Parts: sequence; C-alpha cells; structure tokens
Amino acid sequence: MISLTPSAGLDMVKSIESVILETATESESNRSLVQQTVDALWTSGLMTWMNPSAAGGKEPSMLEMLDVWQEMARLDGSMGWI
Repeated sequence: MISLTPSAGLDMVKSIESVILETATESESNRSLVQQTVDALWTSGLMTWMNPSAAGGKEPSMLEMLDVWQEMARLDGSMGWI
C-alpha cells in the first residue's frame, strides 16, 4: 500500500533546503559536498534515516527513498549522486 502522506524523509530534506540551495554552487566548484551541507544532513537525521532498523535507522521503503533522492537532486544535482 502506497502512503499518500509526506514521508519523514521529505520533511527532513525540507528542513535543510535552504542550506542545500546556499551551498550548491560551492559544492559543485569543490566537486564535493561542503562541510555545512554534510553537517546539515547529519543534523536533519537523513544520514541515519535510510539505515536498516537493526542499525538504528527507520528502514524506509524503496518508494520513500526514491522520493527523498529525487527531492535532494531537484535542489542540487550533486546531492542526487550521494
């Protein structure tokens, strides 16, 4: 059954949207995510959200993960590659 409610992952991406947009150009120039973006990913919870539940994550469905990856890539193409 597909949930039509926003996922926690999308909420986490939204919470760091401004950081992603502010650092996208610098990340592109550096060919690596800047530390501010990496810190925001950890602070938002995204870095552990996708982990299996046995590893402390929420173990989201593939559809939830694809939605999150797509939103991250929409904000910054470099984010889509991580």
